[in-house]
Amino acid sequence: MTAAPLDDLAARISASMDAQRRAAEQQRKEQALEKVRKEHEARLRAHAATWATCGVPGRYNSCTFDNFKAETELQRAALKACERFPFLSDEEGASTARNLWLLGPVGRGKTHLACAVLRAQHRDGESVVFTTPRDMIRDLRSSWGERGSGAKEQEALARYTDCYALVIDDVGTSFGKGSELVQLFDVINERDAYDLHTIITSNLSPRQLLNVLGERIFSRLRDRALVLVLDGEDHRQPIG
Repeated sequence: MTAAPLDDLAARISASMDAQRRAAEQQRKEQALEKVRKEHEARLRAHAATWATCGVPGRYNSCTFDNFKAETELQRAALKACERFPFLSDEEGASTARNLWLLGPVGRGKTHLACAVLRAQHRDGESVVFTTPRDMIRDLRSSWGERGSGAKEQEALARYTDCYALVIDDVGTSFGKGSELVQLFDVINERDAYDLHTIITSNLSPRQLLNVLGERIFSRLRDRALVLVLDGEDHRQPIG
């Protein structure tokens, strides 16, 4: 065999080996990408599953900013403010609010917007919880009086004190006893200390809320609070 055919054979062998190396490298890259994709999908599924445990009632599960019916100037302003919460403007480096108050008569979309805010925060990877005064008090009291109740009470309390954003819906309708206000204060005071976001909805005015909640709770909720008032027609219309 002459030198030329030998050189040609060596070139073909070298090219074949290069092709095999490239194929193997491409396969490794594809396998690595597939692993990353599956891990990302698993994280998304696990995170999505936490939405089912955050307490949002079924009728509000699908509430988003996109399907909120803003029919008045106040409603449109409230929608825009909620979309960027906790930021107070669209400018870079804008200051932030700690708490959010959604006030107004029944059926104006306060709970819808509160749940839309929670969904947006949850989508960003934050822990969120929805409750009402009655449900929160019932949950906290259910941990009393059992063996090991101290640990259970702390676990129940942590659900409301440790989440990034907490919605307390319809504030002012269920608090009346001193012990209930003490429990609410424990939650609000802890959240205030760690600069976490508390969102309340209420049919009451700020003055009425002060009378119901007392100065200590009211002051902590008011601190760096964005207060929005919704008006318009009642969204809860009868059929026919």
